[in-house]
Amino acid sequence: MVICARDTDVLLLLLAHKERITSKVWLWAGTSKKPKYIPIDQVFNNLPPSTKRGQLQFHAITGCDTTSYLSGHSKTTVWKVFLENFELLLPLGEGALEEDKLKSAEKFVCKIYNTEAESTDMARFILFGRVGAPEKLPPTSDALRYHVMRAHYQAMIWRQAHIPTPVLPKPEESGWIIKNDDYLAPVLMKLDPIPKACVELISCNCKTGCATLRCK
Repeated sequence: MVICARDTDVLLLLLAHKERITSKVWLWAGTSKKPKYIPIDQVFNNLPPSTKRGQLQFHAITGCDTTSYLSGHSKTTVWKVFLENFELLLPLGEGALEEDKLKSAEKFVCKIYNTEAESTDMARFILFGRVGAPEKLPPTSDALRYHVMRAHYQAMIWRQAHIPTPVLPKPEESGWIIKNDDYLAPVLMKLDPIPKACVELISCNCKTGCATLRCK
């Protein structure tokens, strides 16, 4: 069987549901001039056994078509963290997103930033004096909560891809908001990223005016 697709999501779905597929499958992922066939059976057999149950969760939380990625951390750089801590993501995509599942995913994200913190808020506090730019900090616990909710929702869809009528929660209960009764938009955060008192302390060293546009 040959499946024509150039979407990484399709590749991950084929690998995740490989044991349900009875025939050999190749993924056609090239172009008409340079066709490329990926043997799904071979890729699946070469995967580390520990990753086979968590690859959909890994793909969802590190960025896919419906979820964002963590700035500065590609799937390649995060893969080693996943190999060593895959069990933290296994609960995603199954059942209700309870607090212990959220905390488990948050611990995984903390490890991506090479900290042993229990929350990304604490990781931000630890890393604040070490990084040179705000985008190198992990997201706040508040922002990450909604990201994990969307990753959990997407993983639920993928894990039930073999079911004609999957059982899913409402998207607006999973990190999304309906705008103008027309389309879904992600909830980015509900709390300020930094305390207002910290904003008032930010200033630049400009003698006349602000050349860096970093202060008010």
